Amino acid sequence: MKKTIAKFLLAVTAIAAPLATMSSRADILFQDSTYYPYTNGCIEGQGLWYCDYPATPYLDALVTNNVLLLNTTNHDDAVTPTNGWVNSSIYTYASFAINVSSLPSSPNGGYFCQFQNINDTNDVCHLFIDSRDTVAPGTFRLGIANYDGTFNSVKPPSNYPLDLATGVTYTVVMLFDTSGDPADPLVGATLWINPSDQDYTNALNADYLTPGVGVGFVYAQDDTTSPAQQNIIISQIAFSPYVNAGISNVMVANTFGEVNTTNPPAIGLQPQSGTNYSGNSTALYTVASGVDLTYQWYSQASGALSDAGGAFTGSTSNILVINSLSATDTYYVIVTDAYGNSATSATATETVITTPTAPFFPPSQPGQSSTGGLTLNNNLFTSFSLTNFANGTGPLSYQWYFAPTNLPIMFSSLAGQNSAVLTIPELAYANAGYYYVVASDGVAGGSSTDGPTNSLTVLPPTVASLPQLHELMQTIITNITGSSTNVINSSPVTVTGYVTPFGPMTSPNNTYAEFYLQYQNSGIYVYWGSAGTNGIPAPGSYVTVTGPCQVFHGQLEIDPAANGVVVSTNVPVQMPNPQLGNFFALTTNSLGAYGVQAQCSLVTFTNVYIYGNKTGGSITGAGGNFYTNGYTAVYMTEGPYNASSTPKNTNYIEIYVPAYGYGSITTNLWGRPVPTHAYQVTGILADYKGGSELDVTRFEDFVTAPPAPFTNSVALGSKGVLTLDWPVQTGSTYSVHSASNLLGPWTQIAYGLSYYPTNGTFNVTNTGAAKFYQISTP
Repeated sequence: MKKTIAKFLLAVTAIAAPLATMSSRADILFQDSTYYPYTNGCIEGQGLWYCDYPATPYLDALVTNNVLLLNTTNHDDAVTPTNGWVNSSIYTYASFAINVSSLPSSPNGGYFCQFQNINDTNDVCHLFIDSRDTVAPGTFRLGIANYDGTFNSVKPPSNYPLDLATGVTYTVVMLFDTSGDPADPLVGATLWINPSDQDYTNALNADYLTPGVGVGFVYAQDDTTSPAQQNIIISQIAFSPYVNAGISNVMVANTFGEVNTTNPPAIGLQPQSGTNYSGNSTALYTVASGVDLTYQWYSQASGALSDAGGAFTGSTSNILVINSLSATDTYYVIVTDAYGNSATSATATETVITTPTAPFFPPSQPGQSSTGGLTLNNNLFTSFSLTNFANGTGPLSYQWYFAPTNLPIMFSSLAGQNSAVLTIPELAYANAGYYYVVASDGVAGGSSTDGPTNSLTVLPPTVASLPQLHELMQTIITNITGSSTNVINSSPVTVTGYVTPFGPMTSPNNTYAEFYLQYQNSGIYVYWGSAGTNGIPAPGSYVTVTGPCQVFHGQLEIDPAANGVVVSTNVPVQMPNPQLGNFFALTTNSLGAYGVQAQCSLVTFTNVYIYGNKTGGSITGAGGNFYTNGYTAVYMTEGPYNASSTPKNTNYIEIYVPAYGYGSITTNLWGRPVPTHAYQVTGILADYKGGSELDVTRFEDFVTAPPAPFTNSVALGSKGVLTLDWPVQTGSTYSVHSASNLLGPWTQIAYGLSYYPTNGTFNVTNTGAAKFYQISTP
């Protein structure tokens, strides 16, 4: 967290003496309850709490009855300690009690807790709250996430697998292990909620069980080789007011047992009464807090319920589904923890109307369209849903229908859309049109009724991933010509990615900047007309760009304004790995499927021969050298150019080497000889006026020395992940192959590895039968 983000930080300011008096448990580094009671009101200046931002504190970090109150409406103060605890261990455990009073205002939520070192120069083990992917209505989830804190734009890597209720207290235990040892089962971050000893043991063994005992743990994906993670000395724990909750009983230690505490079961979400028609199904939810809870549902008419016979599903889980309602009944659930303690829920009465009733849509229902239908405007690539529940004697069945905006309007059924909720995970322009649902029953020979007609307009995207833009470009490929401009989105769209050029790519007069961004294997050309070359972000920078998007001369392009380029300081610099280029797919049709998907990305070609012209002529410009303070255009073939062979080897791609310099800016290409042969060449694949070119921006990307022999090692890494490591040659790319036996056949499972930085690592996430692996150069 940066100082511009408000936060509350907790750490030990006293020297070793107070620690020795707080407990005989020598592994405890900090226990805030030792310093209770606090005086109700502002916590800043009490005990271990301090404010260092802003310079004039707002004094809105509050404590009531020894509980730190996190409040999303009061988050102006950054509270930090003057000192932290001394931590010589690679294992740092923390626990605290949390009681969330309300759901996050956005489903995305945000992080509110982390480990850090003194003065907050490195952060790890971010704890998030969000309400996405929950099953029970009105609940939330906690997740442990990457240290870079990019949760605003992406889903947290790892969420605790159960719904949590507001207004009930949970014990949170989190660990960050800085060892970086692939054999260490808990390297990186781990999160437990109300854990038992079995939960901890199963985490050590990477043992994922079916729901029940010992599954209350989740790993984060921040167990990389990043020095910011491996070298951090954790000596502070921080809380930020990005959740409405109370925090108490904060402890930090070097062992799990020292920080873990248990509480008796408590029910936070009670089953709710309802009214329905016979023949339909319904669900009753409960969410409780406790250690390895088990559930048993009961009804007034039947006693203890069972899934046997099919009338009920989930009779021993927190969600009871009554599959076919027949009579009014009252239900409740008893939850029991691992120690035999139990809690009983309130009762819920499900009233069943048995009078035969044809299906009908109520005039108005929360969260769904009214009888008049909805007029909706949603952006491209966003998720979309419509809800129309019908009432009436069941079982009810549903079928959704769709008509595009074309005239005449003609509806057809949507395959697989057979529930009251229509869901489209990612909108395309073709989804624009009209929707309605038909509800049917089997009463008196069957009857049906139509729901309201809803209209949907799909607008240009406001946020898009680069792969999504490439998919969109693929859908309009028949309208793209090599020399025209095709607008994808005239309004600003935001994309993110890593900067790939190693040198300036701009005009001779230095009036504008240009560079490429890449995310995964998709890229985009950025025309930054308001900035000179000095404004180009460094290679490997993580950049967010906002501006109109178009296809210009066959290439995907975005044109940001002066403030439309933001370089992140939270994401480590890293260069995307190049993919292996499909040479002949590009030389025959640069705007084909492969060309559209790969363009603007780093691509490696192998066994390249380089010539001065398109017909295999020698390199004569600048005396056979790359131009100084200018650009060089040469041509390559895969294999030597040979017009007399059968088949002829005359296919070529242009290599464009931009090398303009201004002031102190130079490139390492100036004046160096143009190689006539390279074992591999890596650059940004561009499409210019209907033809492919490779833009190379550093001399190392012409690999002219044959790759040296190497050996690779195999190790069983974190959480049972197999890790392959090998030394690499700078600028070279490598492929990983697998086989079920030593004789093969071998299958390429990854390529373009180890380009930058220069260490080779591949994690095998397939946990199937044992396999053989080999690493090779292209």
